[in-house]
Amino acid sequence: MNTGGMNTGGMKKLAVFLAATVACLLLLEGVLSLAWATSLRALVPRRVEEAQPYQPSDHDRAAAAARSEGPFRVPEDALVAYTLKTASALTFTEGKVTMQLVTDELGLRARPGPPPAEDALRIVVLGDSVAFGFGLGDADTLAAQLERLLSAPLGGRVACYTVAVPSWNARNAWRFLLDHLERLRPDIVLYLPVENDLEDSYGVTEAGQRRAAEDPASAHPLLHVRPVRALVTLRTRELRAAGDDPGERLGPGVIGARLSALSRARYGDMARIIAEGVQRLKRIQARCALVSYEQSEFHQELRAELLRAGPAPVEIPLLTELLRDDTLLIDPHPAAATVSAFALWIAASLFELGWLPAEGRASLPSVAEGYAGRRARVLAAAEAEGWSRARFARLEHELQARISPETLQGILQVYGGLNLDGTLEAQCALVLPRGKTLRVHLAPLAAPSDLYPLEVRVFANERALGSLSVRAGEECTASFELGSAEAAAPFEVRLEARDWTLVTVRGKTWVAAARLVELESLP
Repeated sequence: MNTGGMNTGGMKKLAVFLAATVACLLLLEGVLSLAWATSLRALVPRRVEEAQPYQPSDHDRAAAAARSEGPFRVPEDALVAYTLKTASALTFTEGKVTMQLVTDELGLRARPGPPPAEDALRIVVLGDSVAFGFGLGDADTLAAQLERLLSAPLGGRVACYTVAVPSWNARNAWRFLLDHLERLRPDIVLYLPVENDLEDSYGVTEAGQRRAAEDPASAHPLLHVRPVRALVTLRTRELRAAGDDPGERLGPGVIGARLSALSRARYGDMARIIAEGVQRLKRIQARCALVSYEQSEFHQELRAELLRAGPAPVEIPLLTELLRDDTLLIDPHPAAATVSAFALWIAASLFELGWLPAEGRASLPSVAEGYAGRRARVLAAAEAEGWSRARFARLEHELQARISPETLQGILQVYGGLNLDGTLEAQCALVLPRGKTLRVHLAPLAAPSDLYPLEVRVFANERALGSLSVRAGEECTASFELGSAEAAAPFEVRLEARDWTLVTVRGKTWVAAARLVELESLP
């Protein structure tokens, strides 16, 4: 049979060749497929649930913060609240003050000069704007001036660090110090308390600016415990333009007054924060002194509270009173010359306490003439307690029985929770003098009507009295019978809205629930 020139043997060889070729191709495809699958497995998780979300590093977060306009960043510890941007040259503006400063990698004001010797004495100046040196150049801060003073007596082996950020409260400052204790390694800590240490922590906006935020350490996070300064300033200007000065009816500021439970708890909490911080410092053989830059009512009340709580820390007093000429003039913070006197008094005290070699004391210069004879003394324990009781009686007498945002009567008796236009936030708290009946007068917001009817619960000394129902287009008033505790002493009122909305006042958005017309304690 003719097969076109190919015999049966050739046909068989061709078939074998084709089969082998196909087998090789299949084998090659399998190898390539295996290699491709292996490479894919290296790039893609086997199961979707194994995929890990992107976690920005510390470097990524610092870089993002650096691109914002404001000077602040969000720290890792929520109880620190905020720090400055890390490793940056900043222009810091607040009120009438604009200042230039440099920060370190922790988001603190950088220590000027070369790195210290390994065996240098390390001193930390802890606090908020006074310790920070608000309005001062880097070379004029308390830490910088103290280091220069001590350099000669200690043979240059001293380094002073500023661990302070404007408007930090006591918890923010101490929490930051304890978080970074191993890195800072202080031998001495000088803590400068300020009255706003009793207030809530701030937060940080997307733009790197401070904002009123929910304080995670507060028993009532939706209650922002902070004086309503902006409301008072704005409304006072309006009232004075109309020929009415509200100064005689504002009432006493209550956050630092110890007139009621919330203020007393703030002092107690601050005393605990300081005591716990001092114990941590003792574990690393570090000493701590409380530095009162003036003997204000807050500083004397804090000393009385520390003495009640147990052995009080060593106190280094500075001025009896901070006068206007001691300040920046455009701002109430101490001027560079005043801080120079502070540094001298502190340095002298450290030698007198035996915390520094006694022979170095003689090398310190004398304080400037304008500060001679103005240094305060520390109150003895019995004297401090007697002063505190007398102050309570005086402030109780100054309490206004009526609180009205419209006229500003009693407005300083508000702990917080009022917006710039006098509307209520989600929660509001205030103090009234003793009485038998509480009268509450509220009004709805102009809009929106879908928020109403709205229940607003009323508490006296954290005891529920009842509630009001605020309706669209209608003001509402209710009276509540008070108990024996409220009839015997000043008491706290807390208003708690069950719902709220957002309102915009002067370009800023606020949480609001209703408008406070008036509260009154009736005999």
